[in-house]
Amino acid sequence: MSARAVLAAALLGAPLALHAQQAVAPPAPVPHAAAPELPGFGQLALGLGAVLVLIVVLGWLARRLPMLGPGRGPLRVAGSLVVGSRERIVLVEVDGERVLVGVAPGMVTRLHVLEGERRAPAPAQWPTPGEFGAALDGLRGQRPGNRG
Repeated sequence: MSARAVLAAALLGAPLALHAQQAVAPPAPVPHAAAPELPGFGQLALGLGAVLVLIVVLGWLARRLPMLGPGRGPLRVAGSLVVGSRERIVLVEVDGERVLVGVAPGMVTRLHVLEGERRAPAPAQWPTPGEFGAALDGLRGQRPGNRG
């Protein structure tokens, strides 16, 4: 046999011999790692609900705790009244002084500076049932065309 034939047999036979050895011996079993399971719909809904509750709670805390919310400076809006489609009158308290301003798109105008100490509005006094009936009867008698 020539050297070329031996070399060709060795090169071609080596992979076949290796393949024959692998085919005879079965591969060793590989321990399977636990496959990660995808979350079910219930877990997904629970996680989403937890995130939404967390957002609501943090928003509530930001409004209640002064250190988390907007700054509490000397400026405070005491009241507001809409007078047009885009206009309003606003009562602003600045360092204990009350200023009435008109607010419109693109401008703010001081209307009046209120003097004196701040007074709480008087509580509404509702008439008793007898007073209401008497007032209603009085109004009925004053109407023209009343068939009373």
